[in-house]
Amino acid sequence: MRPAARRLLARALPFLHVARKAWWRLTRPQTVGARAVVFDEDGRLVLVRHGYEPGLYLPGGGVKRGEPPEAAVLRELAEEVGVAAHASIEPFGVYRSEREGKRDTVHLFIVRGARLQRSESPEIVEVVRCDPAALPADLSPATGRRLAEALLGAPRAQSW
Repeated sequence: MRPAARRLLARALPFLHVARKAWWRLTRPQTVGARAVVFDEDGRLVLVRHGYEPGLYLPGGGVKRGEPPEAAVLRELAEEVGVAAHASIEPFGVYRSEREGKRDTVHLFIVRGARLQRSESPEIVEVVRCDPAALPADLSPATGRRLAEALLGAPRAQSW
Protein backbone atom coordinates (compact mmCIF):
# COMPACT_ATOMS: atom_id res chain seq x y z
CA MET A 1 0.00 0.00 0.00
CA ARG A 2 1.34 3.41 -0.91
CA PRO A 3 2.18 5.76 1.98
CA ALA A 4 -0.49 8.32 1.03
CA ALA A 5 -3.19 5.64 0.82
CA ARG A 6 -2.00 4.18 4.11
CA ARG A 7 -2.24 7.61 5.82
CA LEU A 8 -5.74 8.15 4.41
CA LEU A 9 -6.87 4.73 5.61
CA ALA A 10 -5.38 5.34 9.06
CA ARG A 11 -7.36 8.59 9.34
CA ALA A 12 -10.57 6.92 8.13
CA LEU A 13 -10.39 3.84 10.40
CA PRO A 14 -11.82 5.48 13.57
CA PHE A 15 -14.87 6.72 11.62
CA LEU A 16 -15.31 3.41 9.82
CA HIS A 17 -15.12 1.57 13.15
CA VAL A 18 -17.89 3.76 14.63
CA ALA A 19 -20.06 3.10 11.56
CA ARG A 20 -19.36 -0.63 11.76
CA LYS A 21 -20.36 -0.74 15.45
CA ALA A 22 -23.59 1.16 14.69
CA TRP A 23 -24.40 -1.36 11.94
CA TRP A 24 -23.76 -4.23 14.36
CA ARG A 25 -26.17 -2.72 16.90
CA LEU A 26 -28.87 -2.61 14.21
CA THR A 27 -28.29 -6.04 12.66
CA ARG A 28 -26.88 -8.01 15.65
CA PRO A 29 -24.78 -10.33 13.47
CA GLN A 30 -23.32 -13.55 14.79
CA THR A 31 -19.53 -13.51 14.38
CA VAL A 32 -16.56 -15.65 15.34
CA GLY A 33 -13.18 -14.25 16.33
CA ALA A 34 -9.81 -15.57 17.43
CA ARG A 35 -7.24 -13.84 19.62
CA ALA A 36 -4.01 -14.93 21.23
CA VAL A 37 -1.85 -14.36 24.25
CA VAL A 38 1.45 -14.27 22.37
CA PHE A 39 4.92 -14.68 23.83
CA ASP A 40 7.91 -13.95 21.59
CA GLU A 41 11.13 -15.95 21.50
CA ASP A 42 12.43 -13.99 24.52
CA GLY A 43 9.29 -14.65 26.58
CA ARG A 44 7.95 -11.11 26.18
CA LEU A 45 4.21 -10.60 25.82
CA VAL A 46 3.08 -9.15 22.48
CA LEU A 47 0.20 -6.63 22.46
CA VAL A 48 -1.22 -4.32 19.78
CA ARG A 49 -2.57 -0.78 19.66
CA HIS A 50 -5.25 -0.24 17.01
CA GLY A 51 -5.69 3.02 15.15
CA TYR A 52 -9.42 3.07 15.86
CA GLU A 53 -9.68 2.41 19.63
CA PRO A 54 -7.62 3.44 22.66
CA GLY A 55 -5.69 0.92 24.72
CA LEU A 56 -3.65 -2.21 24.17
CA TYR A 57 -5.23 -5.43 22.97
CA LEU A 58 -4.41 -9.07 22.37
CA PRO A 59 -3.73 -9.56 18.66
CA GLY A 60 -6.30 -11.40 16.59
CA GLY A 61 -9.36 -10.86 14.47
CA GLY A 62 -12.22 -12.46 12.61
CA VAL A 63 -12.59 -16.07 11.60
CA LYS A 64 -13.60 -16.46 7.95
CA ARG A 65 -16.44 -18.78 6.98
CA GLY A 66 -15.16 -22.36 7.01
CA GLU A 67 -11.81 -21.39 8.55
CA PRO A 68 -10.73 -23.21 11.71
CA PRO A 69 -10.16 -20.78 14.63
CA GLU A 70 -6.52 -21.88 15.02
CA ALA A 71 -5.80 -21.18 11.35
CA ALA A 72 -7.57 -17.82 11.68
CA VAL A 73 -5.53 -16.71 14.67
CA LEU A 74 -2.28 -17.69 12.96
CA ARG A 75 -3.33 -15.75 9.83
CA GLU A 76 -4.25 -12.70 11.93
CA LEU A 77 -0.98 -12.89 13.86
CA ALA A 78 0.96 -12.93 10.59
CA GLU A 79 -1.03 -9.95 9.27
CA GLU A 80 -1.13 -7.83 12.45
CA VAL A 81 2.20 -8.43 14.16
CA GLY A 82 4.25 -10.31 11.57
CA VAL A 83 4.43 -13.70 13.30
CA ALA A 84 6.52 -15.76 10.88
CA ALA A 85 6.89 -18.87 13.06
CA HIS A 86 6.01 -20.12 16.52
CA ALA A 87 7.09 -22.92 18.84
CA SER A 88 3.62 -23.89 20.09
CA ILE A 89 -0.04 -22.97 20.04
CA GLU A 90 -2.70 -24.25 22.42
CA PRO A 91 -6.37 -23.41 22.89
CA PHE A 92 -7.09 -21.58 26.14
CA GLY A 93 -10.82 -20.82 26.13
CA VAL A 94 -13.95 -19.87 24.24
CA TYR A 95 -15.85 -16.74 25.25
CA ARG A 96 -19.07 -14.93 24.31
CA SER A 97 -19.31 -11.18 23.80
CA GLU A 98 -22.16 -8.82 22.97
CA ARG A 99 -20.28 -5.66 23.96
CA GLU A 100 -20.14 -4.16 20.47
CA GLY A 101 -23.72 -5.06 19.53
CA LYS A 102 -22.87 -8.27 17.69
CA ARG A 103 -23.14 -11.81 19.04
CA ASP A 104 -19.49 -12.81 19.05
CA THR A 105 -17.79 -16.09 19.93
CA VAL A 106 -14.10 -15.53 20.65
CA HIS A 107 -11.55 -18.36 20.67
CA LEU A 108 -8.46 -17.58 22.74
CA PHE A 109 -5.11 -19.30 22.17
CA ILE A 110 -1.71 -19.23 23.88
CA VAL A 111 1.15 -18.89 21.38
CA ARG A 112 4.72 -19.34 22.57
CA GLY A 113 8.07 -18.76 20.90
CA ALA A 114 6.69 -16.41 18.24
CA ARG A 115 9.25 -15.05 15.80
CA LEU A 116 8.10 -11.62 14.64
CA GLN A 117 8.95 -9.85 11.42
CA ARG A 118 7.93 -6.36 10.38
CA SER A 119 4.23 -6.00 9.61
CA GLU A 120 2.54 -3.24 7.63
CA SER A 121 -1.04 -3.69 8.86
CA PRO A 122 -2.88 -0.37 8.45
CA GLU A 123 -5.08 -1.05 11.48
CA ILE A 124 -2.17 -1.56 13.90
CA VAL A 125 -0.36 1.61 14.97
CA GLU A 126 1.96 -0.05 17.49
CA VAL A 127 3.18 -3.51 18.45
CA VAL A 128 4.26 -3.58 22.09
CA ARG A 129 6.49 -6.24 23.61
CA CYS A 130 6.60 -6.24 27.40
CA ASP A 131 7.57 -8.29 30.41
CA PRO A 132 4.49 -10.35 31.42
CA ALA A 133 5.25 -9.44 35.06
CA ALA A 134 5.12 -5.68 34.28
CA LEU A 135 2.01 -5.09 32.18
CA PRO A 136 1.31 -1.66 30.67
CA ALA A 137 -1.31 0.46 32.41
CA ASP A 138 -3.44 1.09 29.30
CA LEU A 139 -4.68 -2.44 28.63
CA SER A 140 -8.25 -2.70 27.40
CA PRO A 141 -10.48 -4.06 30.19
CA ALA A 142 -11.07 -7.39 28.43
CA THR A 143 -7.34 -7.77 27.70
CA GLY A 144 -6.61 -7.25 31.39
CA ARG A 145 -9.16 -9.91 32.34
CA ARG A 146 -7.81 -12.45 29.83
CA LEU A 147 -4.22 -11.84 30.94
CA ALA A 148 -5.22 -12.30 34.60
CA GLU A 149 -6.72 -15.67 33.62
CA ALA A 150 -3.78 -16.77 31.45
CA LEU A 151 -0.90 -15.39 33.51
CA LEU A 152 -2.17 -15.39 37.08
CA GLY A 153 -4.63 -18.28 37.06
CA ALA A 154 -7.68 -16.10 37.79
CA PRO A 155 -10.99 -17.94 37.36
CA ARG A 156 -12.02 -18.07 33.71
CA ALA A 157 -15.08 -16.12 32.70
CA GLN A 158 -17.59 -17.19 30.07
CA SER A 159 -18.00 -13.74 28.59
CA TRP A 160 -15.23 -11.75 26.96
